[in-house]
Amino acid sequence: MTKINTSEQRILDCMQDDKARSSRDLSIACCMNEPAVRYHLRKLTRLGLIRKFPAPGISSKSGRKPDIYRLTPIDENNAVLCLTRSILNHINSSLGDTNSADTLALWLLSSQEDIISGKKLSVYETVKWLNLYHYAASWIAGKSGPEILVTNCPYCDLQPGMELLCRMDTALLNQLTGLSWKRLYPFESASEGGICHFVIT
Repeated sequence: MTKINTSEQRILDCMQDDKARSSRDLSIACCMNEPAVRYHLRKLTRLGLIRKFPAPGISSKSGRKPDIYRLTPIDENNAVLCLTRSILNHINSSLGDTNSADTLALWLLSSQEDIISGKKLSVYETVKWLNLYHYAASWIAGKSGPEILVTNCPYCDLQPGMELLCRMDTALLNQLTGLSWKRLYPFESASEGGICHFVIT
């Protein structure tokens, strides 16, 4: 097993609050210079202890979007993940692709009384709602209307082979806004450290 040095442990300690942070944020919080922080972040990412995501909607002076980093969730109970995957597979095989995604989205929204009562959210309100559930979402003005970008999948531990959850996210957007959304597929999915990009159809 690769040994974690004291600088890397300091970085991990600074990330315990589970906030997404840039290398600059971490260099200030850890009292280290930024190149050293970036060096240690590369190692911690390779070890799977942290995850790297592109920062939504923020550009540096050079025009590049800085990466942000977050602790990798600790899988404390593989049995729960296995059980959840089994339940999702059963729902998918019982209800079919579209119905299962819509049903999961309705279940997730069932505690949101203002949404269940028929109130639809604006795109801005929808992005705020998604961020309450750790999606790291933002929106941009696209050619044919607003587009939503998601840089963190809150279900990434369940995601391998679970396309149903991606369809559920699309169904969530449909139900939250009352609009018809689709996910663009050329992007690497947010569950793999990329971006999920949704547009109105």
